[in-house]
Amino acid sequence: MRKLVFVVLVIIITGSMLFMAQGLEKASNTTVTANWLNLSRSSQPKPAEQPASKQPVPSETAAPAPPPTQAADQTPAQPPQPTPQPAETQPAAQSEAQPTQPPVQPAQQKTLTVSVPDAGKIITANTLQFTIGSARLSSGDEGLQPQKGNVFLIINARVDNNGNDSESISPVMVFQLVDITKGNRYSPQVISALDQQLDGNIGPGRTRNGQLRFEAPEAPAQYQLQIDASLVGAGTFPVTILVQ
Repeated sequence: MRKLVFVVLVIIITGSMLFMAQGLEKASNTTVTANWLNLSRSSQPKPAEQPASKQPVPSETAAPAPPPTQAADQTPAQPPQPTPQPAETQPAAQSEAQPTQPPVQPAQQKTLTVSVPDAGKIITANTLQFTIGSARLSSGDEGLQPQKGNVFLIINARVDNNGNDSESISPVMVFQLVDITKGNRYSPQVISALDQQLDGNIGPGRTRNGQLRFEAPEAPAQYQLQIDASLVGAGTFPVTILVQ
């Protein structure tokens, strides 16, 4: 009897323990499942909250201004003026086809020449004889030049002493160049070259050849070379010289 009661107790205790174990197992499974669900929900991203859209506040529009009234004395608007059209240019081909005008050449200055119509004529004044030869124009040299606008008029002359006494000749006292048209008078200049001088003493029966140099305007003129022989008791003798 006691054995039977013991067996029954063992069976009851064993069954109670099995029942309790099953309950614990179910409770454990339920807790695990709940924790897994909570973990899954927390890992999902939450949707971003959309900001509340603001409704536009209607603005107050200003009332249109009334059109300006025109004054009674306002002048009417002028019609638009036509725009001037640019002048038409000729094509380059036509301008090239036109013949070019030759350049205007400056007027060449005429070269002046000198002539002595009475060249070689002997003028006798007592014991002296004067002979006027050729003449020429000169612009001077490195040592001496005429003033601007002037030129040197050089006249070849010869003086013979046919008397028995020596005679002294001074070109400044004996010769003078006169412009017949304008009345200007010019005296001879001193020539430095000894072989071209006319001044000095001329012995009896001797002859002296030399040059007379006058400075006059570089222009056409009609001159007279006046020989004043009053120092030897004679008058004045003219010789015509033309510059053309």
